[in-house]
Amino acid sequence: MSMIVFDELIDSFRKLLRNYLHQMGVFFDFLCSNFIDLMELEKRSVLLSKENKKILEMQTKLFDLNPRDKQLSFLSNIYLTLLDFDDRKISDLIKKSKRLPYRMLLDSELKIKIPFVKDSCVIYASFNTIDG
Repeated sequence: MSMIVFDELIDSFRKLLRNYLHQMGVFFDFLCSNFIDLMELEKRSVLLSKENKKILEMQTKLFDLNPRDKQLSFLSNIYLTLLDFDDRKISDLIKKSKRLPYRMLLDSELKIKIPFVKDSCVIYASFNTIDG
């Protein structure tokens, strides 16, 4: 189930990051204007700070679910390079991840070695019907 949650979260993360980058561009245009209203500056800064916290929380959840995902690494690299002021690195995020899917497995399931092939895929199927 975590793969489906991860897929939905990474899509939301991508959209949130794209929106945040756009908002930052608008914010920098505002800062370059001849006249800066301090109340407007505070309002925009607070909104950007809230969006930044959302991105960080979502990024942490994603690394907890799948710390080795290439798409997540790519998007996180964009965020860490352009927008992060704490000078974090992807390797630090991977080390701090909780690796939730591995914690939910039984000891016997951890010993199973499944060779992943480049052309393999995962299919989710549910036997639930509309009638229940």
